Amino acid sequence: MAAGGNRTEVAVAKKNILGVRYCELTAAASPLRTPEERSYDYSATTPHLEEALYLFEKILAAMLEIAAFENRLKMLGAEIARVTRRTRVLEERILPRVKEEIRTILQYLGEREREDYFRLKKFKELRARKQSMNGDTSQSRMRSTRVLRSMTSNGLEM
Repeated sequence: MAAGGNRTEVAVAKKNILGVRYCELTAAASPLRTPEERSYDYSATTPHLEEALYLFEKILAAMLEIAAFENRLKMLGAEIARVTRRTRVLEERILPRVKEEIRTILQYLGEREREDYFRLKKFKELRARKQSMNGDTSQSRMRSTRVLRSMTSNGLEM
C-alpha cells in the first residue's frame, strides 16, 4: 500500500512453461504516481519526501516484477529437481535391469539360432541319407520302366 491509501492491485494469472504450471503476478496499474495523484499537498512537503515516495513506488514496481520472476524460477527449479531425480532412478536402477534383460534375450536368441542351425543340418543329413538309399532303388525302378516303355514302343511285347 502506497502513501495516501492508494492500493496497488495485483492480478494473478495461471500460466504454463514446458508443462510446468505457475502463477504469474502482474500489477493491474503501475504503482508509480505523479505528485498530483498523491493525496497530500506537495507544496507543503520537502523535495526529499517526494523523492522518497517516488523511489518507494519505483521499488514497489520492481519488487512486483522480481516476485513474479522468483515464483517462476522456484517452480522451474522444483520441476528440474524432480526430473533430475527421475533421471537418476532411470540411469541407476531401470537402465541396468533393461540392459541385463536385453543381454539375456540376446543369449537366448543366439542359443535358439544355433539349435535351429544344428537341427537343419541334421535334417539335411537325414534327407540326403534317405535319398541315397531311396535313390538307388528308385533309379533302378526308373531304368526298368524306361526299358519296358522302349520295348512296347518298338513293338516288342513280353
